Amino acid sequence: MGRTQRRILVAEDNPALSKIVSFTLERAGHLVTRAENGQEAWRIAQAQQFAMVVTDFQMPGMSGRQLCELLRDCDEYRHVPIVMLTAKRYELDVDALRQSLFISHVLEKPFSPIQLAALVEEQLALSS
Repeated sequence: MGRTQRRILVAEDNPALSKIVSFTLERAGHLVTRAENGQEAWRIAQAQQFAMVVTDFQMPGMSGRQLCELLRDCDEYRHVPIVMLTAKRYELDVDALRQSLFISHVLEKPFSPIQLAALVEEQLALSS
């Protein structure tokens, strides 16, 4: 591979989509930790440091927005790129999300795994 593996946290409540996202990012050479919801992702993020977070917007218990708010309040995650996945693209104010939570990118479902991998590589390169 020749490049450093980066740790990525994936928070997605849909098991099939979570597996697809994880598989895609692992094939791109990253170390992926999966969380089934925002609460679990928050617990994991407090215990480990990640180079990037990929989160669903709408999850039970704690939404992706709430997760992002908590992450942005932590010094360790203030500048970590976050990609938000959503099926509600047209119901969200994407510009407001980007400005208030510094979301790197909002990716509409369904999306291409190739598109996700390229986006992750781009965001990791920008944050290095």
